Amino acid sequence: MTERPTILIVDDEAPIRRSLQRLFAREHYRVLEAAGGQEALKIADTDAVDLIISDYVMPGGNGLDLLTTMKKRHPRVVRMIMTGKADLQTVITAINEGHVYRFILKPWDNDDLCLSVRLALEQATLLSENRRLVGRLQEQEEVLRGLAKRYPGITSVERDAEGAIVLDDPDEAAA
Repeated sequence: MTERPTILIVDDEAPIRRSLQRLFAREHYRVLEAAGGQEALKIADTDAVDLIISDYVMPGGNGLDLLTTMKKRHPRVVRMIMTGKADLQTVITAINEGHVYRFILKPWDNDDLCLSVRLALEQATLLSENRRLVGRLQEQEEVLRGLAKRYPGITSVERDAEGAIVLDDPDEAAA
């Protein structure tokens, strides 16, 4: 994730996009906008996006279809969906199919929405760091396996009765 996270807002209503753009700009996020799903995918394919907030109902396709496609093409982008009306089945489908982090009802509360975005981005940062550390650990394990193969016994440790590591005394080895 970049130092200044990027949020992509997708809504067919320009006033909604402008309102969210102003809100997130005050929070020091970089904000991109799209009026529909195809435009959003083009943006995400060419620009680093950390989080997408999409309207559920839009002409030419719904937000769930967009977020499902985003999950396939850009799996590390955090996905949120926003709608003015929702039933329980819609929420369940969005979470299961689009792997949506949060379902937001319009009108939204600015403080709640900003908190949700902040928490989602923090979680994404932690997951990214975890992936990086796991990768580093796997690299180190591979180096150790190579050393153990080249120098048998290098990874074995001798311990005394209390469990302390026993080191060879260089003076005894020379004698």
